[in-house]
Amino acid sequence: MPAKTLKSALQAFDGRDTQYLHAIEQRFGSLPAYVSNLVGLVSDKEVALSIGSTWLLKAWLDQGGTLSRGETSALIAQLDQVSDWSAQLHLCQSLQHIAVPSADVPMIEAWLEPLLLHKRPFLRAWSLDALCRLALQHEALQIRAHKALNNAGRDRAASVRARARSLEKLLEV
Repeated sequence: MPAKTLKSALQAFDGRDTQYLHAIEQRFGSLPAYVSNLVGLVSDKEVALSIGSTWLLKAWLDQGGTLSRGETSALIAQLDQVSDWSAQLHLCQSLQHIAVPSADVPMIEAWLEPLLLHKRPFLRAWSLDALCRLALQHEALQIRAHKALNNAGRDRAASVRARARSLEKLLEV
């Protein structure tokens, strides 16, 4: 599947219509290179491409898909270039399904750090979720995750506090 075909379909995405994204998933989801093409679009400067590709990637991972080592590396390498908050949210929600190599943990931790303080509560909650789930994979993040959980327990948003309580159970705090 040529990347430009998927890209041109995503360019028509309005940034909100998930039915349209489901149609793209139905049309392209079983074709070779679908996932690697999505990964290649996550940091696109066109917001609709970034939002759409991260939403589709999250949906694919939620359905049991796994990234290859190369796809994982390519995704992690461009995290800091993803600027739209909803695309960042999709990626935070996706990280629980990704086996992150130890060498990439500092890069992801640095990417998550400002998101833990983001003005949008959902992004704060899901960046906390991503950090805690990474701490399950990498013991080196345990102290940082516990500190973030502690801070989130005092967050002004109920959604962040609720996510923190849920994650405390996951981490057995």
